[in-house]
Amino acid sequence: MKVLFVSGMFSTKYGGFEKFTVELLEQGVDLSIIYNSIPDSLEYLNDLEKYHVGVNTVVGNIFQRAWQTYKIIRKERPDIVHFHFGFIAYLLFLILKIFHPNIKQILTLHCEYKRDSLFWNMLTRLCYRSLDCVTCVSDGVRKGLVKNIGDSSHYIVHYLGVSKREIKNYQLRNELQIGFDELVISSIGFDIEVKGFDVLAKAVSELRTIHGIPKFKVVIIGLGKQENRRYQEILHQYGVEDCILSVGIRNDIDDFLYFTDIYTQPSRTEAISLSIMEALLYGIPVVGANVGGIPEVCISDYNGVLFEKGNPQELAIALHKLLLDEKLRVRYGKQSLELAKKYDKKSNVRSLIEIYEQLLSEK
Repeated sequence: MKVLFVSGMFSTKYGGFEKFTVELLEQGVDLSIIYNSIPDSLEYLNDLEKYHVGVNTVVGNIFQRAWQTYKIIRKERPDIVHFHFGFIAYLLFLILKIFHPNIKQILTLHCEYKRDSLFWNMLTRLCYRSLDCVTCVSDGVRKGLVKNIGDSSHYIVHYLGVSKREIKNYQLRNELQIGFDELVISSIGFDIEVKGFDVLAKAVSELRTIHGIPKFKVVIIGLGKQENRRYQEILHQYGVEDCILSVGIRNDIDDFLYFTDIYTQPSRTEAISLSIMEALLYGIPVVGANVGGIPEVCISDYNGVLFEKGNPQELAIALHKLLLDEKLRVRYGKQSLELAKKYDKKSNVRSLIEIYEQLLSEK
């Protein structure tokens, strides 16, 4: 079985998608990958090299990248083309169906379906129903897709998965000068507005006005240099520079989760959060926006608290509740560990391989 990943993305870190990719290799899938540029993480590239993975890059506008992708497909002749982020599937699905009918086409929908124009809905319906399988990374994503373009039996939910990595730096908390009398709230993301970090800053400014609240520090992981500069201006605006620490893009997420007391995902849109899944592995209670697939990994009054997206007052109330109640944090944390079993990376990779095998058996 030869699989070609058309990632449609720039790989800036050794994140959840990259880890899932390496697990596929560890389970014996013959895989090659197309990126929009060479991945930034040397550790990730070294892991790909161990399995002799062909890493291809495509550049230019969407039409140029689609043509380059098609040439790679013609050269490699994979059994399965698996589209991920981006719109290349829209340009190639019909060409592959006509000229390479034996190649199975699968697309994973990693984002909430937000298009509302008639043209895009019609094009998406034509494309997705022509593919052999569309996997949605959460039930929330599938429901949104069906609501906009109608249902199909080959729109299925397939969760990605996560696993722990070795803690490399047990002194990280000290290095960041976070006191042991401070509770730590962590959040991971690449974009201020999408991930709701501006909402979090406003919520923290409101928390600070409450008397008797425990000391806490918020750690933001994943913002690039430009976004980080912009975020510092937002922190200054709300007067919270001293209690929100933005550490940039990191590959040592587990080292941060090791000392995290509360994980929050205040996103305005989120298909499902691999970062929350990783937090579950460490038995961390969660505060999440009630969007997309977040309610599947942050179950209200089970392992966390949900709040209305974009609402800093509700977020502040949810964080306040967990900051004050240690017993509740412990209870939710234990149930996070139970929920984590559903998102085991090895198991979910095996289920994806079973999907591949099922598709190939239909030739």
